[in-house]
This record gives sequence, structure tokens and C-alpha cells, in this order.
Amino acid sequence: FGALACLAATAAMWWAYFVGDDTRGAQAFEASPPKRRVIQVLIGYELATAVMIFGVIVVAAATRLRVIELTSPRTGFEAWLMAGGATLFLLGSAAFRLALRFGSLLPRLVGALLCLVAVPASQHGSAAEGLLAIAVAIAATLVAEHAYEHGWISNGRAPAQPPEPRCGE
Repeated sequence: FGALACLAATAAMWWAYFVGDDTRGAQAFEASPPKRRVIQVLIGYELATAVMIFGVIVVAAATRLRVIELTSPRTGFEAWLMAGGATLFLLGSAAFRLALRFGSLLPRLVGALLCLVAVPASQHGSAAEGLLAIAVAIAATLVAEHAYEHGWISNGRAPAQPPEPRCGE
């Protein structure tokens, strides 16, 4: 169970960046005026990416502290370290979107807070349950983000409608 929970948390973080944000970020960068690109590189591709990587490292450090005991409860420090790493990851990914000016920030910011559910899950359950809570929080964030950006959840825009058929079609 512990190894699957680790894999699920890792896959969720991978999905958050490599299933769309990397491509959308590159497209936004290419569409930006040359003067803005310097700031986008420094803030988005350097600082925000460093925060995301640091978040992944923090989650890994929290689980590595007692990898043999993934099925036992965590101390307060380890629980907060694990949840904090996932929170940092999503905050870094929101900063990446902000710097490159694409996508919505709201779902990622809410998701970052949602990752804190890993604290009680890993303190009262186990490290594996904390990792599973992180995986579910990130997956739920990405599903909600997709729905939000496509207007399926109210975002102040009308839902995307297919074009009306023209006469004779």
C-alpha cells in the first residue's frame, strides 16, 4: 500500500506539470513580447520551477525519514513536512502560470490548501495515507481546474458552446 501511495503522489505531481502546463507555458512564452520574456524566464522558469522542485524534494524527504514505516503514523514535523512540500509544489505551479500569464490560478491555490489534509491523514493514519491524500488533493485540483477553465464550473464566463449549424449543413 505504501509504495502505491508513493507512486500515486508522484504521478499526481507529474500530471500537474507535464500534462499541459509545460506546453501551455511554452506557447505563452512564445506569444509574449521579447521584453516580457526576461521576466517570464526569471520568475516562471527559474523561481517558480525551483519552488516546484523544492516541494517535490520536501515530500520525498518527509517520506524518506522513515520509508520502512510507510504504514505507521507520522510525527507532527514529518506530517507537516509532507503536506508542506505538496503545498509548495502547487504554489510554485500557480506562480509559473502567473509568470507566463496562462490558465487560472484559483484551482491551484485552493489545491495547495487542500494538500494540508495530508497532515491529519499522516498523523492519525500513516505516511501512506498522507501520500494518498496528497494524490487525491492534486488530482481533484486538476479535475476542478479543467472544469473551471472550460466553463463547466462557474468562472464568470459563459460555457463554451459549439458553433450553431448554418443553414444547409
